[in-house]
Amino acid sequence: MASCAIIAVGGVKLIRGETEQLTVILLAVGFVGLLSICLYIWLKRSRIDGSGDTLVKHYGKKTRRLALLGLFAVALLMVLSSGGWYHWQNLQKNQVVVLVADFKSLQSENRGVEERIIDQLRNALAEYDDVEVQALNEEITAQEGSKVARAKGEKHYADIVLWGWYQETDSHVQVTVKFEVLEKLRLLPSVQTKPLIQPIAKLEHFEIQTQLSQEMSYLTLFTIGLVRLEAEDYEGAIERFTKALEFVPDAEQAIAQNTAIEALYFHRGNAYYYKGELDLALADFTQALNINPEFANTYNNRGIVYSDKGELDKAIADFTQALNINLEDAYAYNNRGNAYRKKGELDLAITDFTQALNINPEDALVYNNRGNAYFDKGELDNAIADYNQALKISPEFAEVYSHRGNAYFDKGELDNAIADYNQAIKINPEYAAAYYNRGSHYHKQGELDVAIADYNQALKINPEYADAYNNRGLAYSDKGELDLAIADYNQALSINPEYARAYHNRGNAYKNKGKLDLAITDFNLALKINPESAKTYNSRGGTYSDKGELDLAIVDFTQALHINPEYAKAYYNRGNAHGKKGELDLAIADYNLALHINPEYAEVYNNRGTAYGSKGELDKAIADYNQAIKINPEYAEPYSIRGIAYYLLGDKQKAIQDLKKAAKLYAEQRNTTKQQRVLELLKQLQQD
Repeated sequence: MASCAIIAVGGVKLIRGETEQLTVILLAVGFVGLLSICLYIWLKRSRIDGSGDTLVKHYGKKTRRLALLGLFAVALLMVLSSGGWYHWQNLQKNQVVVLVADFKSLQSENRGVEERIIDQLRNALAEYDDVEVQALNEEITAQEGSKVARAKGEKHYADIVLWGWYQETDSHVQVTVKFEVLEKLRLLPSVQTKPLIQPIAKLEHFEIQTQLSQEMSYLTLFTIGLVRLEAEDYEGAIERFTKALEFVPDAEQAIAQNTAIEALYFHRGNAYYYKGELDLALADFTQALNINPEFANTYNNRGIVYSDKGELDKAIADFTQALNINLEDAYAYNNRGNAYRKKGELDLAITDFTQALNINPEDALVYNNRGNAYFDKGELDNAIADYNQALKISPEFAEVYSHRGNAYFDKGELDNAIADYNQAIKINPEYAAAYYNRGSHYHKQGELDVAIADYNQALKINPEYADAYNNRGLAYSDKGELDLAIADYNQALSINPEYARAYHNRGNAYKNKGKLDLAITDFNLALKINPESAKTYNSRGGTYSDKGELDLAIVDFTQALHINPEYAKAYYNRGNAHGKKGELDLAIADYNLALHINPEYAEVYNNRGTAYGSKGELDKAIADYNQAIKINPEYAEPYSIRGIAYYLLGDKQKAIQDLKKAAKLYAEQRNTTKQQRVLELLKQLQQD
């Protein structure tokens, strides 16, 4: 059983392409163990002992036959594993072997064609250790054809076979060259060739040989560039594609019917994109389109680059152009849908995702994307339905579980949300966003230490995760650990200097520390990046209020309300500023507006009660304190102020009762400062 387990672990690592020494050791130990067991059982048959009359029992015939079958099975597994290891090693090393056959004249005169091609190829490829040029030292005739060429290539473990022949007349030579790729690459366009007819003098002066070698160099470099691209060695791919451009054949004279120059720019653009060099990718995609304006995939990919650069209108234009070329391009509909979603044009996004699904109803990614658009619209049931469909098609799609968890969380189905985050992490333990989302869930639930643990894990996986630093900062801030919070906001901003929310949150932390000028500086920076943030205007207004600059505070609260007229907290804060200025009627008017938006806003009832009390309208004040306590019976402040109101109305008993209740609540909430004030006030009342 142990050997089987070891082989299983090694096999999984091999399938994943992990061909390091540990994989080899695991497979070797496992196979040796199984072979030893099978051999032991096969050899230990029942026998008569030395006395001649006692049967020594070992293993029966049936068991030994099974052991023999096991030997063959283990041997077969070893062969398959060795082949798999060899395949992955080759893929990782990307050693490409180019086999060049002899080029013979049908008139049997050797013009040194293959020697010239081999020399030129070796010179062109000398700087690359992932390609080897070999001479076959025998010819492949037209009669033998492609089948024999491929067989000889396989025999020599070649990836590319160059073969052909030439025929001379008195004045001209006709050269036929075949470029045979043995294991067809996913990205490699098929190479069809045509005969090259040139004056005989060019053959005699080696011009044809040079031309052929340059064209073969181009095709070979293009091929190994694609090999590197498939192996995700993007720098290596770019080097080889760039080198290939030094050997671009003349379009009129080329033997390859399609030299695929636009494809080279397309694939080099992809390599630049995967490296994160968006401007260089953009330049290559544009060059590919200059050569071939009907290359739909290039419009798609250039659109993705524009989208990543935030140039959404250009992205949408490119996706639309791709669709003009091919109306059945589901990929382009999906990409344009993503761009519309980024622009906030959710209905257009949903329309495009739906069209993509009409073309390909089994695309789990598009269901996920449409679900995200529904989520953004607040249509949570539709979002969940799409996530369910995506998971029906692809049950191991970790991102979908995470997104569905967000939808369940917003619906208040917290257990379902946690279950989905857990499943996403189970499928992909390195999925940082799932830890982040689960941490956000715990954070909103007030489980700050658990939330911080999840943010820590997200950052362990992805140390450049600015959102995780920002949210961990919020959790530290909620715990009162403001220095840790500020350190996290600093880290988020070092990763993304244009992160407005991090400036806003750091400003709040500075405000809570009493560093009001630093807070205002951060709010200014946040508003420079995002001048439409009502929350930041509200926070800056609160800081101005704390500094006693009430007019500036009121200007900021008013701006917040201009951006969001349904912002109850801004009405509340502006009411407080008017109250501090003694403008009690304006304060009460703002409190009324806040309560119209949110009738369950206990703090507003409390502060409106204070405004009424300041106006001498004690009955209205007490009514508001009553409402505040009804909404939140653990809210200490309205008890204390209502107690004062009762005392002013001459009801000392109720006043003492409220003050005792307030002192008790402050004690439970560990607010000793306010507790002491209430106790001192209570002592004075009891002495009167």
